[in-house]
Amino acid sequence: MFRPRSIGFILNPMAGRRQVDHWEMDIRRSLESIDQPHELVRTSKRAEAGEIAGDLGQKHDLVTAVGGDGTVHEVAQGIAGTASILGLVPRGSGNDFNRFLGMPKDAPTAARTLARSSHVISADAAYVTVRSQVSGIEVQRWMINTLGIGYDAAVAFRRERVPVLKGLPLYLTSALWTLVHARPQLFKVSLDDAPQRDLDGFMVCLGIGKFEGGGFKVLPNAQQDDGLLDVCEVDGMAKHRLLPLLIRAIGGKHASSVGVRMSLARRATISSRIPFPVHADGELLCPNATEVEIEVKFGALRVARPSRVA
Repeated sequence: MFRPRSIGFILNPMAGRRQVDHWEMDIRRSLESIDQPHELVRTSKRAEAGEIAGDLGQKHDLVTAVGGDGTVHEVAQGIAGTASILGLVPRGSGNDFNRFLGMPKDAPTAARTLARSSHVISADAAYVTVRSQVSGIEVQRWMINTLGIGYDAAVAFRRERVPVLKGLPLYLTSALWTLVHARPQLFKVSLDDAPQRDLDGFMVCLGIGKFEGGGFKVLPNAQQDDGLLDVCEVDGMAKHRLLPLLIRAIGGKHASSVGVRMSLARRATISSRIPFPVHADGELLCPNATEVEIEVKFGALRVARPSRVA
């Protein structure tokens, strides 16, 4: 059983439709009732959570993201590859990373669980480098769940324009909307030491977690602690076949479908002459990438999860 001496919390005011005031009050009351030392810090701008997490990791036994997949992705930037321990109070629209952790969705209960009823395990993370010949930028990030290229990433980008829905309905609506304009393109795919090959397709998804998009089981056989990336490639099939495939992906039943290729790798390089969008853990990294490199790092992330799911 893990009993942190103190806990640092990072709250994202933009997560969960901006209910951060209620979350902060609930967490404070919950921890004060059990005399648990803690500190709560709000982010004030995009990509600030990683820096805050690094600072809190120097003062607290546990650094906790309060929000959804975007928030935990940002917090992980300051924790992955270090001895700091990541916690989560899942309050976002997707919460796909929490399908692995299994934290209670009620904020006070999640906070008390982290304080009194959790244990620490090691999980994989992957280091990602994204390059764009169009904008001349290079982005380097940790990925702790999934990385999407092409149609996959376009769905993540478009969901920001759906102001009301949450969870799977939000992502399904975005996926259907994006499908109207989706086009296959030619990718160059390199997995480990295998020869580079062409994929004339819609998307490539690589990850260490099973779920993305608020509940789509895109990588049904993925394990968060096996040191491997699961890879899902979708070829340039007729568009009318994509919708049934999308529905099957909710339960992970797409993996054996014609036009879908599943594989494993420790590192991968995906490139294309035509720029493509890229997301990591649901966060858009680049709208016009031309090359992505990714390598899994075994056990690079220490995380706290409820003891009851051990």
